[in-house]
Amino acid sequence: MAIYAVPGARKRDAVDEIGIDIRPVQGPPIHSKGWGDVLLYYWAQQVDFLDASGISVGAGHIGIQAYDNDDLPDDQRTVVNWGCYDNSVSGTFRSTNVLTPDAFIDINSPVSMGMAWEYGEWLRFRVFKSPKQDWLALEIKPGDNQVPPYVDTDQQADEVAFRCTIENVTRGRPPVEFHDVLVKSPRASKPIGDGQFWTEPIQQAAWPGDIDSDWPRDPICDFREWIFDGCGMAQTITTLYSGTSANCDTTVVSGSPGYVRQAGNVTRTNPDSTVLAVPTGYWDVHQPNVTPAITDVAARVPTPRPWF
Repeated sequence: MAIYAVPGARKRDAVDEIGIDIRPVQGPPIHSKGWGDVLLYYWAQQVDFLDASGISVGAGHIGIQAYDNDDLPDDQRTVVNWGCYDNSVSGTFRSTNVLTPDAFIDINSPVSMGMAWEYGEWLRFRVFKSPKQDWLALEIKPGDNQVPPYVDTDQQADEVAFRCTIENVTRGRPPVEFHDVLVKSPRASKPIGDGQFWTEPIQQAAWPGDIDSDWPRDPICDFREWIFDGCGMAQTITTLYSGTSANCDTTVVSGSPGYVRQAGNVTRTNPDSTVLAVPTGYWDVHQPNVTPAITDVAARVPTPRPWF
């Protein structure tokens, strides 16, 4: 089961930069372990990559997870994610080493790392072409399904690195550079598409309930500042629901800020395929697009773990 929201009436179909602000409102108890009923909740945005013909060469996602993972501290079960689907045909999606190691906790995943966040805080994600395009083999994680020459080699001529940054807007922290992923054969201009965002639960194996008809822990998450080469790129949001239950809903809330809310275990008011107007205040704290000034040698603020 999942709750999806698809931005519509867009000014263009593909861009050079994509991103979103995510605010988890409630969910599992992130300061204790042993939830029992749900392994994780995933709040994320889709990121597709296009080739010169406009054909997808694969996709990935950015977002956060409330995750009952034993590699995390018992009192901080929170994760951030920037990962892509790995295959041997179209996309390489090898990922690089983490760029700001002291900001994250290693959970033995190539695409997810522990990072402290709290319910009620806005986390800003941005993805764009990386300023570094000469990654060496020793800096690259190999991926799961690669064939030569995309195994234990330097960045190949047809691979392009894309970077993700994460910023705690609520706490006024500067963006933290996460890591790069290497994408095979994306086009040079406006290679990024899609941009839908969603809420998705993953069930604990031992839990006897049905995840397709139940939303444990009553998750609520808000989304805003949907960036597609700048603000104001979409005028509508279309609701989509995957699964058999009607006990979840997508709504829009105008204000300062305005946002799109996805909530589980509530009565649905907006059926599947409902077209909602983007709410007033959706972009009222808009930040400029990422610029080439973000580089690997840029000065960084010391960030003890957890980074804030």
